[in-house]
Amino acid sequence: GEGARMRFAATLLRKSLGSQQQAVPLPDGAAWKPQWVAADDQLLGEALLLISSSSLATDELSAEEFEELVDYFKAKQAHRSQDEIKRRMTVLEAAFGGGRQDFDAFRQGGAPG
Repeated sequence: GEGARMRFAATLLRKSLGSQQQAVPLPDGAAWKPQWVAADDQLLGEALLLISSSSLATDELSAEEFEELVDYFKAKQAHRSQDEIKRRMTVLEAAFGGGRQDFDAFRQGGAPG
């Protein structure tokens, strides 16, 4: 029946994802105004690397570092306020964690493709 087909499809999907099964999905940013999209996460990851941060923990960043993040977004034509960036990092830290490996997992999950 229908239930068996759905279970089979779910099993196939899990198998096709394979090693990616442990990957944490990026939290949805569709409710944001403007929407927070995967490209924004990509920029955030790049910006954090530029300021030599490898953590999603907001409390590890100074006010100047947050300014640099905002400037990086502006330079890429993606205008995000400091509050938005802080809010997104808080969501990401809750999803991934605040450590170095967590940041690497976010970078891999956040990369397109």
